[in-house]
Amino acid sequence: MNVGGNLVAGWLMRHGLPRVVLIVGAAASMAICAAGIFVDGVPDLLRLVLAGVYSAVIGVVPAALFTALPVHAPRPELVGASTGLLMQVSNVGSLLGPPITGALVVAGGWPAAAWLTSVALGIAAAAGPFLHWRERRRVGA
Repeated sequence: MNVGGNLVAGWLMRHGLPRVVLIVGAAASMAICAAGIFVDGVPDLLRLVLAGVYSAVIGVVPAALFTALPVHAPRPELVGASTGLLMQVSNVGSLLGPPITGALVVAGGWPAAAWLTSVALGIAAAAGPFLHWRERRRVGA
């Protein structure tokens, strides 16, 4: 599912969809899916569908972020280092996210995980327009 989202994102950007639309759309969609996955009362089949959609949509994010690196790197020769930094930050999230989520579930049940995930994704969605604004300033559009 994740790979499909990544390929679709590449196709959409190649056909003119701005990165900001992908980032904000993916984060908002994932926040809704996460809420549905973690809250009580959602039928299991719907949870499974939401998990699949979440997995596909999260594949959009790397395509959007990696194609932005040449624009946001301080200098062209730092695109490689910027790529490494993006990967490291992503890996820190992958390392810390599960134990933090687990601790929240232990403390407050599965709905607590919905809050964490939805708030984090809301912050990511809010960052999209800021990145777009910076990008437009850098390229002089």
